Amino acid sequence: MLQDRRGYAISNADAQALELYETALRQYQSYVGDAVATIDQALAARPDFVLGHVFRAGVLMTFGEQRFARHARASAEAATALDSAANERERMLTAATRKLVDGDWDGACAAYDRVLVDYPRDIFAIQTAHLFDFVRGDALNLRNRIARVLPHWSAGVPGHSYLLGMYAFGLEECNQYAEAMDTAQRALAIEPRDGWAVHAGVHVFEMRGRIDDGIHWLASRERDWAPDNGFAFHNWWHLALFHLDRGDHGRALELYDTAIYPSGSDLSLTLVDATSLLWRLHLLGFDVGARFARLADVWEAKLEVERGFYAFNDVHAMLAFAVTRASPPSCSCWATWSPYKRLRPGTSPTRR
Repeated sequence: MLQDRRGYAISNADAQALELYETALRQYQSYVGDAVATIDQALAARPDFVLGHVFRAGVLMTFGEQRFARHARASAEAATALDSAANERERMLTAATRKLVDGDWDGACAAYDRVLVDYPRDIFAIQTAHLFDFVRGDALNLRNRIARVLPHWSAGVPGHSYLLGMYAFGLEECNQYAEAMDTAQRALAIEPRDGWAVHAGVHVFEMRGRIDDGIHWLASRERDWAPDNGFAFHNWWHLALFHLDRGDHGRALELYDTAIYPSGSDLSLTLVDATSLLWRLHLLGFDVGARFARLADVWEAKLEVERGFYAFNDVHAMLAFAVTRASPPSCSCWATWSPYKRLRPGTSPTRR
């Protein structure tokens, strides 16, 4: 039976499918490339590739949108149908994935922890649980889950640098700022393009009020974290916030136009950051022109499908409507829409 690069057995795969999985996994870790498109190539050749279906479902769920969750559910069902051909780890991952697509995000993270008891180098389980700790506001597990598995890792294990980047963020969220910065720098010494480790450092500077140092941290590393990186918009958002702290509203708005929301995307991950930046500028009395109205239109177009799925998205849509609408959007869904209607334990909006 084939094994992945961390020494774990893989069912229903050949060398090509495994190589594509490893490529997709690195894309998932680095935010460089399209992990879903890559794993789709593996599944096209090997529809019985259990781990491929599990991976696809998990990645799609991290987008935080109902439209992607529907596709994730199909992948989870495909993995479930292959349970008899799967090994123990894959069956456990499938069980965690089913909880994820069913909306039990707390239960899913607990299920990933059960995987990690016996398979502490399963970087897919680690990262997916880490991202859902993030969206659930579970600061302790952002740190503690990584701390529990770290003794089983070493510099020679593929993905070690990304594990350190996750640990740095967890340490920062638990107010261990010196340790967080040291760990982020260790991660970046191995892999300079790790946008999540850069992000951990950004949060340290933010929490310590070191605005100029935060700007330098991002500007001096821009060639690493910005080009072709799917997480770059969020680090650009942090840079804009640093400029707001300095009172440079014009630079913050310039970053909005050129880097944070340059293309009119309808992806909620980018809409949230765009909305929160404009909201801050609005509260400061800065004229943002027609930008907020355009954002509100995009949110409204998503409302019928996305309302009630993730409270963090709903609250940001509501901010856009509060600024731009004299009355709520006129759609059949509004009468029953509430940003807290389906709020799950631990999913309240938190500082990002």
